[in-house]
Amino acid sequence: MLQRAANIFAFYKSTVVINLACSTAVFLISGKDGFIFTFLTFGVLITYCYKHINRKNEYVFYYNNRISLMMLWSSVFVLNFITLAFIIGACNLLKLLF
Repeated sequence: MLQRAANIFAFYKSTVVINLACSTAVFLISGKDGFIFTFLTFGVLITYCYKHINRKNEYVFYYNNRISLMMLWSSVFVLNFITLAFIIGACNLLKLLF
């Protein structure tokens, strides 16, 4: 079970980089609301397309470890909400301090 969670987290780490890059570009143009929307929707879609086209063979590794494609991407959505909560919390804390 712990190995499965570690594999899911490794997959998430490989997706969050692309998602943050897309979301940061939108943040520079439209601000915080655009970042939140892109991070939760459009960034995940771009990441999915990238992974599905360029890294399709990675799915075989996860499938062999009994992790389905649905479980991988639903975990990405859940972890995105958690990551976004931390980002918003850190931004609010920085506002309070400075």
